[in-house]
Amino acid sequence: MKSKARVVSILMVLALLASVFGLLTVSAADGTVSLSKDFVTTPTTGGAVTVTLTDDDLNTGVTQTAEAVDSSGTAYAVSGLLPGSVASFFVQNRPLQDRASDSDTFLSREDVTVTTSTAGVLEVFALSANDGRVDIRNITTTAQTGSFTLTYVAADVQTTTVKVASTQDSTGFDLTLTETGADTGIFEATFDLAASTTSTNADDSTASTRPAIGGTAGDIVTVTYTDDDGTNRTDNVTIETTAPTVAVTSPADAASTQVITTRIEIVVTDSDAGVDADTIAVIITSTDA
Repeated sequence: MKSKARVVSILMVLALLASVFGLLTVSAADGTVSLSKDFVTTPTTGGAVTVTLTDDDLNTGVTQTAEAVDSSGTAYAVSGLLPGSVASFFVQNRPLQDRASDSDTFLSREDVTVTTSTAGVLEVFALSANDGRVDIRNITTTAQTGSFTLTYVAADVQTTTVKVASTQDSTGFDLTLTETGADTGIFEATFDLAASTTSTNADDSTASTRPAIGGTAGDIVTVTYTDDDGTNRTDNVTIETTAPTVAVTSPADAASTQVITTRIEIVVTDSDAGVDADTIAVIITSTDA
């Protein structure tokens, strides 16, 4: 039979191990950057590349300060709210998130602040994170009428940057990426190839004035994202100028045959990008009986 002292010692060791593991920090997620193409053509034939950056660490809450209008565009206000009564409102951004500045790590009513022209007349009574509902209660002994604002933390569309550089322009420029939604952690932007080796950084949404990196045939364009741990995440695209050629070598044009199974021979040449035979597909669009 084990002694009580030994059991106590084992429990103490387990408790110590639990406390040590509790102090360990969870490693941050690794960001990834990818480009829409492996090869890109010259600017005159559609040289555009889309950058996609995925990093859950960037999907953080944004403080919405003194928001005065709800999700439907109506100003926050109560009208004759009786003592102890509650009125519900829906914020513009959701889901609601814990405010990092408070002492806990979970969402509570203290994470939303209601501000009125007269202090101490309204309080946050309850809230719902996913639908962004905030319940406001009259904590005075008289009916209340008036406007107010809400300050809270919620998911919101954010931006981040990557560095775009090329063999011709090693300095390059910073490209601003915009999150695809309020809570996705995925950021995108598109850049062009410049008509010369000179880069431009007109960061605009229209195709004619998008940022453009300078480069010539055979140059490598590199997109670099610096992760929060200092690691550079990169992806590359190669500039090409020679279009691929496709030639049907057999059967000859306008030839006829009685062979049921006809062998079609095609030669594909791409001096810049090369040819991946596994990706070639032959599609017959019409036949003559």
